[in-house]
Amino acid sequence: MSQERMAKVSVIIPCYNCEKFVSRAIESVLNQTCVDWEIILVNNNSTDKTLKILERYAVAYPSKVYVFEEPKRGAQAARNKGLGEAKGVWVQYLDADDEISTDKLERQVALAEENNADVVCGGYKTIQKLQSKLIKIKSIYYKFQDKNKSITANNILETIRLPKVDIWKGLISSQLGITSANLWSKRALESVNGWDEQLTSAQEYDLLFRIMKNNGRIIIDPNLCAKIYKQENSISASTDFDKKEEIINNSINLRFRIRDYLFSKGKLTAELDNYIDHWIYSYLMSFRSIMPGRISTKLKNMKLRISVKTIIRSNILYFFKKTVKTFN
Repeated sequence: MSQERMAKVSVIIPCYNCEKFVSRAIESVLNQTCVDWEIILVNNNSTDKTLKILERYAVAYPSKVYVFEEPKRGAQAARNKGLGEAKGVWVQYLDADDEISTDKLERQVALAEENNADVVCGGYKTIQKLQSKLIKIKSIYYKFQDKNKSITANNILETIRLPKVDIWKGLISSQLGITSANLWSKRALESVNGWDEQLTSAQEYDLLFRIMKNNGRIIIDPNLCAKIYKQENSISASTDFDKKEEIINNSINLRFRIRDYLFSKGKLTAELDNYIDHWIYSYLMSFRSIMPGRISTKLKNMKLRISVKTIIRSNILYFFKKTVKTFN
């Protein structure tokens, strides 16, 4: 492999036992309107036919697709391996079971360069199945684009008005995109040493937080640009309550770290302080129907300052989930 290869965007796809869907992710890159890219496929201890599929793409596109091995287990290790091999100015992380819209790279690179951004956070659609049946579709994006104009290479920036978003609130409430929906500056990633390989969840928001602490500029792409497929055996569907509690703790601890950082820099306004408490409360209440004892204990120990309105709304949702669970 030539070390002289250059690309505007390095698309990094960590791959573990993904023979059934990795082609969908790769094809979504091959179909991009932007042609200045490379694909870095990182095989992470796959035991199925994943590696053979990756190698077929590398043979078919020898100057665009590259395959690497990462023996250390975990998507973060694979992503960091890809980052070390990347030659692009920009990095697109793409999970093997996701896909991106055909204009994502072209649009987000243009937005990033026009706005001197380090990260572009995009909208996405989550698709979840159970026993091969579609059970949920959820779209998260910012409805600011002009629907009457088409997006082309010539008018790509004219058709998009960046929404005015409080970036710290977006970070606290997990409203700054998701791994496959975002575009990252390689320089910004390297400046914070990439992904934290010790974290088991909340990894992309930990990464965003470290980039923001490093004065990175974050902007919002108001378009839906990625499809996120939740696998049937995903941890969100798991009955392993210890694992669920670990995920909950990671998310809450990140908010505590954000609060501590803002306080240390004199940026913790009363509004943000209150916002963190309310987010933690609502987040914990979303798990109360499946883990009532553990969640009740956490709520008692945290002594959050919550408005009556939030308490009423969260309890209504709790009793609704509990009722639905009982009838099912």
